[in-house]
Amino acid sequence: MLMPVFAADTVVRTGSFEVFSVAGDSEAKIAMNFAEQLRYTLGYQLGNADIATTWPVRILVLKKGKPASPDCKLARDAYVCSLSGPPGPEFAVSLTRIVLDSWNGYLPPALHRGLLQVFATISIDGTRITLGAVPPQKDRDWARAHMLAVDPQYSGKLRVMLNNLSKGVEAEVAYRNAFAEGPEQLERSLDKYLEAGKYGTIPAQSRPLNAQRQLIAKDAPADDLRALQADLLLVAKDMAGAKAAYQGVTGPAGHEGLGLIALAAGDQETARKELALSASARGLVEAARLEPETDAKRQLVLKAATANPRWAEPQVMLAALEAHPAQKLPALKKATQIQPGRPELWAQLAELQDSNKQFADAAKSWAAAERATGDPESRERIRAQRMAGEQKRMEADLAAKAEARRRTEEEMDRLRNSALAKIREAESKANAGRPTLDPTKLDVYKEGTATKKVSGSLIRVECIGQQARLVISPGKSGKNTVVMVQDPAKVVMSGGGEKSFGCGLQKPARNVTVEYSPRSDVKAGIAGDAVMIEFQ
Repeated sequence: MLMPVFAADTVVRTGSFEVFSVAGDSEAKIAMNFAEQLRYTLGYQLGNADIATTWPVRILVLKKGKPASPDCKLARDAYVCSLSGPPGPEFAVSLTRIVLDSWNGYLPPALHRGLLQVFATISIDGTRITLGAVPPQKDRDWARAHMLAVDPQYSGKLRVMLNNLSKGVEAEVAYRNAFAEGPEQLERSLDKYLEAGKYGTIPAQSRPLNAQRQLIAKDAPADDLRALQADLLLVAKDMAGAKAAYQGVTGPAGHEGLGLIALAAGDQETARKELALSASARGLVEAARLEPETDAKRQLVLKAATANPRWAEPQVMLAALEAHPAQKLPALKKATQIQPGRPELWAQLAELQDSNKQFADAAKSWAAAERATGDPESRERIRAQRMAGEQKRMEADLAAKAEARRRTEEEMDRLRNSALAKIREAESKANAGRPTLDPTKLDVYKEGTATKKVSGSLIRVECIGQQARLVISPGKSGKNTVVMVQDPAKVVMSGGGEKSFGCGLQKPARNVTVEYSPRSDVKAGIAGDAVMIEFQ
């Protein structure tokens, strides 16, 4: 790459773009208008006409005929590229990719590829935007994006579908909400669209901008120009030229550039020293990766998160610095909100939610990870992880139910043992000259042949002084069972609702399970004496 020659240099700046020019103010404004109009038009299609790019985009406009690099690539703290003459398809594709990757929403991978091709042929003349020109090479992805973005039957509805998908709506519903067609039906419509082969163009939505009047060109600071020159050499992998250029840049940008070059060369000590003087999120993150001390690392990452809140990486690093899954979750959730198109972030979040027993949230995150990937093998791998997570959830549910049953049984055993201890204590006191039993030294109650159970409806209670007869009906096909309550104070009552009953007919009848000690000499139809009554 030839070294650009700076002379009579100007710069035009907007929110996401910085255009430096050595070819005059007018050329800088033309390049800026192209970038701003493409960003606006594409954002309008996506439902957000004011998408801010994750990193600034710095463009150097050279004089015509000079070698240029129109494919914008990430250097230190910005995407950088250069133009020589009017912006062309390569520059348009590059900007489209940057805007799509910066959009805070979900875009199906096939549609992502198609929109890159559709916007490669965009025509921008001031505020007159024309979309839909056929590229030299077209495929099904291009045709699908062209149909949805350009064809009058679908144009304008794409944003509805994408908004639905971004909110987690299932694809079938999202497509029908937007186009009144499901995904499969839409693909059949696409077959007809391809067969017809009539691809029109439309005047697209543009930003009301008079570039030559509203865009202000200013003198470019010499240090900014030198830094951009060095950045272009860095992305071109001319490390010797980039190093010499960064050495002429004062301030944090020069240190950061030299630190990145040292890091690429494996000189970690120099890299750590230089990157620690960075002011951009990229340099601070790289410095944090080289910092062995946890608190110092955390401070660098926090500065990086503040320096560029639209970049997810600092949040990912903050999550990694935490020890407990619950502490990792907030940072990783924020990372997925900043860059929802990264399936690996959703997968990390889902795994954390699984480990933190947030199974419903994990299922949603696995689904988002699956949606965000366009690689069939990766999607299958994520689906397998998702199924494994659901299996863990089912096992956890079963384990929780088993634990609840175990605790219930333990409580029932405790109540039984307590009741039997009271009975035995009373019997001991009634026996002359015999010591009182210590209930804490009794054998643990074990259910055996000493007691029986009867379950059914308690239909009648016959009160006899302090005693009572319980009449339990098993239903239409069985015979009633009568159980005697000798002393209500010695009978354990458990279960739900009111744990008492009145004399006479029970209205309504209550379902009960009565455990009783059988009588060896059954008389008056009494099966035995009640030990425990469990109300259902």
